[in-house]
Amino acid sequence: RAVAGRLNVIISAIAEKLAAGVGVDDALAKGRQEILDAGFSRIDYLDVRSADLLTPQGPGPIAGPSRVFVAVILGKTRLIDNWPAEISAP
Repeated sequence: RAVAGRLNVIISAIAEKLAAGVGVDDALAKGRQEILDAGFSRIDYLDVRSADLLTPQGPGPIAGPSRVFVAVILGKTRLIDNWPAEISAP
């Protein structure tokens, strides 16, 4: 349970980085490593999509409201989650 709880923390941190202007490719690379370091056995997907049309975002900063989507394997369980990412106001 401790490992499973880390997933939400990791993807919310990815969303915060995206909101602060970090590029999608950079934020996802760090997030992938954090997911594996946390103890998940496999990542099925980790992606950033636009919130309205679900079009892929990146490789640079997001241009508008987006969502971080993830599916990972922990033991025999597949966990999925998503988190909003919005550009921070100047």
